[in-house]
Amino acid sequence: MQKYSPISLFLGACLSTIFGALAFYALIMNLSTNSLFEAKAPWAISSIFLIPITLCIQLLISQWSLKSEQEDLKKTEVRRLRGLLEQKNRHIYFCLAFYVFSFTATMLLFSLVSQSINTFKYPITIVGGLVGLTLYSICWIIHEKKEISDFKATLSDRKRQRENQKRRKERFGND
Repeated sequence: MQKYSPISLFLGACLSTIFGALAFYALIMNLSTNSLFEAKAPWAISSIFLIPITLCIQLLISQWSLKSEQEDLKKTEVRRLRGLLEQKNRHIYFCLAFYVFSFTATMLLFSLVSQSINTFKYPITIVGGLVGLTLYSICWIIHEKKEISDFKATLSDRKRQRENQKRRKERFGND
């Protein structure tokens, strides 16, 4: 499984947060806050944080199913795989906590802020940063899902090759 450096992950997270904050700041400066509240924007923006929860749950289920497919692995491979899966599970649980926190913080910010443009631009900038970070984490989740799928395909190919070798041995052994 491919591993990215912590520095590149951190830089990607920072850049996506800054980009999201700037995008939402530009949005609020070009729109009136009344139109945002009339369009139920707080609920729409807050729901963005709930969507990735389903991706996290799917990823957790994929990882749990991977634990049951370990019969064709050597002991050292199983040990390394379990360590990697535990680490990835911690990351997924952290993402889940982040999404719930972001949803709660967004709803709280929107409920406490008046509809004045001066007081609304700072909370919407914070929410934009959270949205940017959420979109970045969705890309990470999709990448992790692809890695698990590729690993399962490798295990399946390895099993098929072993079965083919076994059939060849039986065929040549019986002739």
